This record gives sequence, structure tokens and C-alpha cells, in this order.
Amino acid sequence: MEHGFFPTIESYLQRYQQIYAIHTMLTVPPAVRQVSLPPVVEAHLIRIIQEALSNVRKHAGASLVTLSFELLGERVRLSIVDNGRGFDLFAHAGETAQGYGLRSMHERIGEIEGTLDIQTQLGMGTQISIVFPLQTSDSQQTTQARVLLVDDQPLFLEGLYNMLTTRGITVVGTASNGHEALLQTRQFSPDIILMDVEMPVCNGLEATRHIKAEFPETHIVMLTVSAQDDYLFEAMKSGASGYLLKNMELSEFFSLLAGLQRGELALSADMAHKMLREFARPYQAETAVSTSHDMSPGLASTSEVASYLSDLERAVLTLAAQGHTYRAVGEQVGYSERTIKKVMSTIMKKLHLKNRAEAIAYARKVGLDTTSSNY
Repeated sequence: MEHGFFPTIESYLQRYQQIYAIHTMLTVPPAVRQVSLPPVVEAHLIRIIQEALSNVRKHAGASLVTLSFELLGERVRLSIVDNGRGFDLFAHAGETAQGYGLRSMHERIGEIEGTLDIQTQLGMGTQISIVFPLQTSDSQQTTQARVLLVDDQPLFLEGLYNMLTTRGITVVGTASNGHEALLQTRQFSPDIILMDVEMPVCNGLEATRHIKAEFPETHIVMLTVSAQDDYLFEAMKSGASGYLLKNMELSEFFSLLAGLQRGELALSADMAHKMLREFARPYQAETAVSTSHDMSPGLASTSEVASYLSDLERAVLTLAAQGHTYRAVGEQVGYSERTIKKVMSTIMKKLHLKNRAEAIAYARKVGLDTTSSNY
């Protein structure tokens, strides 16, 4: 968020009050303002607040809604309270959840590993209480990583450095070209390298080849302003673990970085689709699946895969093979992003595959990407 999390909320509440004539109040103690929340958490909280205020406007008949934050050790409580008509939460659980968007709210809170409590009754208003951790398991994995930054543009390098360090991520060094990156890697042994593609002296692609030859366990993510296919394919062939555009959303950026720790590629949906489409070309003429890379023997057709996986697993793998993100897959099959990740992990175990990229490539080999998910 360009202006910060709490200023974004304040601005939204001001507009809400002006447009709908519903008075709003926001309470944020100094201790909470000093907290740096993961971008993914901030993004989900903004959506939750928007959904809650939309419910107040449409259903509550309220004249006042208050938002208050409270620090509870390593957790934060967000309370959203209105003085409206309230509703009978238990008498109409199904239709209420659907009409009030509570299912979506539950899923978002699940994504940030939080809990939701709703207190309401007819004529007494409604209180929504959300408690969530300061750091999710994904964000903890990211903050524990040691990162090296490589870019020949000083302003971008400084901005990236500040963005990471203010979120608790350790930046062990910076470099302005591939040669310096190799020297810094030898000195600091970073877990992740965020590196520009086009640089003088030694570009990012050449540096990636040298670094991966010496440090195969290091994750290298290419950062670029270019979406050219040639750079993408060359980067992956050189051993890069990801390829991200510099203008991408912060929440997606940090989510993909967290995925590196789970063995996933850091690729946006568009980039992943391009790479997998290119990767699948050599196999388009094949009628059976090769088992040379420990891919499940005997699963040589779509029908055999279908019989081996559950309906949900097959739907998830099909949608993933079509280039959808975990979040998009979840929206289509009615589960949270976290649940979809667990399902994908089960699929990989069943098919004896190492990571998401192998699972998607395998699905494309057997033609799942051209079928309907039917879930």
C-alpha cells in the first residue's frame, strides 16, 4: 500500500462516511501503529474491513461504526462494532453467511491464521472480533531468510532494501552487477538473491549460472521490467528459482517469496503460464508419460490420473495446470488458498513429485490442462 496500512484505512473511512452518511471512528494505539504487518495480512485485512462496512451499509441500518485495534502480545485484535439492528446469527446461519459475505471473511481470516468471532442479536447491533498473529507461518519463513540484493539502479536498490528491512527481513548485502553478486554470495552465503536481469559488467543471467554452479541451494529470483519470453526461459534454464516484474503488487511479491521456502517457483500466474506452455511443447506429440524423472509409473492417461486422485485433487491439479494461482483455484472450487496448498502437497506425494512445477508439467503431459475441472 503506497501510503501505509493505517493511512489507507483512515482514507477509506473518511470516504465511507462522506458517501453513506454513516459516522466512523478508528482507534489505533501507538503500540499497534509501530507494528509492521506482512503485506499479505494487510491486504486481507483491508478486504475484511471493506466487506464488514459494506454489510453495515446494506443490512444494519446503523448510524455509527467503530474500528479499534488492540495489541495482545504476539497477536492483534481488530474489533468492528456497529449500532445497527443486528441479526439472528443462528436462526439463519446458511443464508446469513451467504448474504453477509461471512464465508469469504472466514476464508480471508484463515489465510492470515486468525480467528473470527461475531456477537449480534436483533436490536442490539453487531460486533465482529478478529484476532490474528503479527507474523503468519509464511511471513516467518520469509523473515528468517537472509537476502542479497543486486541491481545497477541505486534508487531501486535503496527502495527494495528499505521495503524488506522495514518488514523484518535481513538483507546481508547489496551489489550493482553480477560479478559483485558472486563475490557477495561467497562472502555472505545468502538464502535468497533478488537480482536484476540487465546489468553492466556481468548481467543477471550470467551471474545466475556462476552462482548456481557454486551454490546450488541458493534461491535466485530475477527482477525485471521486461516480460519478454526469451529472458524468462533463459533465466529458468540458468537455474533461477523465480522471475518477477518490478511493478507487481507487494502482497503477491511477499507471498511468492514465502513459497520459495516450500520449494515453489516464484512466478506470477502469467509468467508461470508462459513457462509451462513452452515447457510442454516437447511433449505434445507424446501419447504416454515418461517415467524417467520419478513421476508416478503407470499414470499414462487422464482417465488413470482421475482414478488415482480424488475429485477435488483432480480439479485442483487441472486448474493449476491451466495457469491459475492457488488463490484463483480456491475461488473456483470453494476452498481457501491455504487449503488448496495442502491439497497440492497431497497430490505431489501421491504422484511422487518434488514441487508444484513438476506437478503442473506432469498434468500437462497427461492432458489435464485441456480438460474441465468438473468440481
